Amino acid sequence: MARHSAFHLRPHVKNPQEDALYIANHLPVGSWYNINVGNRPAEFGDTVRSWRLRELLSSKTIWSPEEMFAVHHDSVNPAVREIVRAALHLRDSQKSTLSSETLQALSLLEPWYQHGAQSSTTESALPLILSMNLQFRATARNLIPLYGSGEAGLVAFLKDVKQRLDANPQALLAQDEQAFIDQALAQAWQTAMTRYGFPEQWNNSLATGLATYTFPYFNTAFEHYGSLDIRRDLS
Repeated sequence: MARHSAFHLRPHVKNPQEDALYIANHLPVGSWYNINVGNRPAEFGDTVRSWRLRELLSSKTIWSPEEMFAVHHDSVNPAVREIVRAALHLRDSQKSTLSSETLQALSLLEPWYQHGAQSSTTESALPLILSMNLQFRATARNLIPLYGSGEAGLVAFLKDVKQRLDANPQALLAQDEQAFIDQALAQAWQTAMTRYGFPEQWNNSLATGLATYTFPYFNTAFEHYGSLDIRRDLS
């Protein structure tokens, strides 16, 4: 778009309201924009990464180098954070009936959420976070007509829930919304139990399961060849 559109057709790059420009595979303008910006469907809005960047970069206007490094190393997944927040709301405010697996997951995720929701290896809830299925297309079919599918649909749904709860802490979530939240955490608990054993085993299981991934020099995985020069591989 930058190569083919005149500057006046890209007003978002001139003194943006957020005082920052960023890209995280999201649609930078609304579907109303009448110039092709690539092969993104009209429903493609924020990704999880662009949502988090938007939160961070709109929080202030002057940044120190150390603060920018903190943005670079930030490990908060806002989708997981808001799923947990919604589940806590269903349990404590809405008094909804949640599965036993979800309630067990919340016993570990509640302190994680209260302490900043960082996806750190020091967090005992990390196996649950890694095990959460965020494939909106496969797990929230009744919500797709309202929010769209894929990652953008997930983000649109969770941003909407966040906005409602911010405006009214006693807001009620609909049955389809409750079902998605409950299923996400119940499946995360079941998957974590299968992968890592019982919670008291999770730290050891996770530590032994961590591995170093090697990125081949000139990745040719699609052609089923290896690295073109293993001396230049990145780990």
